[in-house]
Amino acid sequence: MQSIYAIGALIGMFGVPALADIVGRKLSFLIAYALQILGVGFLIAGVYANITGLMLVGQLLTGIFAAGLVVLTYIFAG
Repeated sequence: MQSIYAIGALIGMFGVPALADIVGRKLSFLIAYALQILGVGFLIAGVYANITGLMLVGQLLTGIFAAGLVVLTYIFAG
C-alpha cells in the first residue's frame, strides 16, 4: 500500500506543476484539493467495503495530489 502512495507522489511531483502551468495556480490548488479528498473517500470506502482495489486507487490519488500540493505551495509562496 505504501509503495502505491510513493508512486503517486512521484507522479504528482511532476504532473501537478504542469497542471498549474496550464490552468493557473489557484485553480490547480482547488482541483488538487478536491481530488485528494476524493482519494481519501476512496480509501475510507475501500476499508469499510473491504475492497483492496478501491484502497489502492485511493492511495494513488492521495499520493499524487499530496505531493503535488507540496510543490504547488512552494511555487505559490515563491
